[in-house]
Amino acid sequence: MKLKWVNGKTLVPNSSMNKLFVRYFFLIPLFFANQTFAWTIEEFNLFADIQADGTVQIKETIQADFTNETYKHGIFRDIPAEYKDENGKTFKTPIQNITVTDVDGNRRNFTQSMEGSHLSLKIGDADKTVSEKETYVIKYTVSGVINAFEEHDEFFWNVTGNQWDSPIEKVAVVVGIPEVSNTYPMECFTGTEGSTEQNCSSQLGESMDIAFFRTTEPLAVGEGFTIVFGWDKGLVAIPERIYTFDFQYWAKRLQYLFLFFPLWATYRNFRIRKELKPQKALIPLYHPPENMGVGLIGFFDRGKSNTRDLTAVLTQLCVKGILKIKEIPASGAFGKESYEFTVLKAPDLPLDKEEQYVYDHLTLPPGKSATLKELTKASGSIFKYGQYQGLVNQIRLEVSHYFRNSSVTPLKFLGLTFVFFWAFFFGIVGSAIANSLIPTLSLVGGIIALVALPMFGAKGQALKHDVEGYKLFLTTADKDRINWSEAQNIFEKNLPYAIALDLTDKWAQVFGDKIQPPEWYESPNNSMNFGQLQRNITTSAASSITRSTPRTTSSSSGSSGFGGGGSSGGGFGGGGGRSW
Repeated sequence: MKLKWVNGKTLVPNSSMNKLFVRYFFLIPLFFANQTFAWTIEEFNLFADIQADGTVQIKETIQADFTNETYKHGIFRDIPAEYKDENGKTFKTPIQNITVTDVDGNRRNFTQSMEGSHLSLKIGDADKTVSEKETYVIKYTVSGVINAFEEHDEFFWNVTGNQWDSPIEKVAVVVGIPEVSNTYPMECFTGTEGSTEQNCSSQLGESMDIAFFRTTEPLAVGEGFTIVFGWDKGLVAIPERIYTFDFQYWAKRLQYLFLFFPLWATYRNFRIRKELKPQKALIPLYHPPENMGVGLIGFFDRGKSNTRDLTAVLTQLCVKGILKIKEIPASGAFGKESYEFTVLKAPDLPLDKEEQYVYDHLTLPPGKSATLKELTKASGSIFKYGQYQGLVNQIRLEVSHYFRNSSVTPLKFLGLTFVFFWAFFFGIVGSAIANSLIPTLSLVGGIIALVALPMFGAKGQALKHDVEGYKLFLTTADKDRINWSEAQNIFEKNLPYAIALDLTDKWAQVFGDKIQPPEWYESPNNSMNFGQLQRNITTSAASSITRSTPRTTSSSSGSSGFGGGGSSGGGFGGGGGRSW
């Protein structure tokens, strides 16, 4: 009589080893038909006496042949002691009253230890070797291995396990129940884990309370023998399962709670950005906001310092009549143009802090001139070597009071550090246990959302908005509205800012050929590529910048054995063993 596979589930041992790896790794020896093994299991006999209280008394008799071995001490027998139920939760099947003897009942030495979800028995003596044939009789009592279904109860048992490193020539099993049953569904399976081959036979005993199973073909390495024996309900008590606190089970289910962190952090980020966003519309601004210095406007635009800031300040000194550039034509077939720099008299016009800093660190005194070649040979640049970091620091100091106020006290800093540390700890540990990247990625995403806030506060955002309006003017200036009588002055006045904002070419295109080289730039042919101007001046300053240390970096605030359900390797029991 065959019963239906109830619930569509099969119990399998809770092993951390990759099942596919195990299945196909142990198939390798099957391709070597004539392989001689160092040791073999001639017989594996099992007697399972099922008690009325639901426990099962197991007696395994293993006959091993070590004829081809000369240095083995005994065997390991690995028996699963934890399993996963149909919901993926881990429960224990306690193994007690363990004894190991020879065939005559003489005690054999053994040690036991838990190896993951398996109880490992190491049988033998380290100071003795075995030869020829040995018999190991292993007895133990196991509970929690009877499956209860609506129509029947059953003993679904992996007799040998599928993880032996030796072939097994034959297996015989006897299963007894405490009383006679009306129905006796029986099945057996052989082969690698998951196989439904049935190179085996089953038979009910004359006493009607005992069943016999045996293999009809030898088992190769990686193959096992599994039996299923059922009886009427009520003959055997079904104790409640002993569930363990399964970290992996709970980690897999609780990992999605980590998603609330990046969602909250993202919401907070958008809320702060919305509060800081200027409410006024973006319109062209025909002058730098609040008379902002040329050394600062680039920082508001980019949120960090850049070498163009120095170039823009040097150009501003030219516009204010403090610095003059003379283009020297190329000489010879392979020559190229050069430049001569002249520092004029001390400035009469007031300079802002960045302009004053650059002026104070020019390599030429007032009234002196030098070619780019001479400057490179003598001091490396028109701007003193090693002073670029000071300029960066000056710019950051000037704009610092526009930064968003974080108000981080030492106590608050320690608290945030503590929270972030444990958040990352639980995220990484959670990912490792759940075998999923969701916890870690959620924490990383949340931290990024918390840190990646606007650098500037409300006043700074308002200035940044004005910078955008000024950039709109530089890139889309209406030729028809420009007072061409003052075109030269308008062009030169805004040129340093265009350089700082990297809009030199677009600003020059607005004026076309109506603009002549400025007075502070002398050219032999009275012409000039204004887009090249930025590169010309930068060439002079590059040596000082690239050789300065330290360099600045970007600023930022920021996984029933019946009716088709049975297979080799299914059910309780199993494991395997090896020699040592």
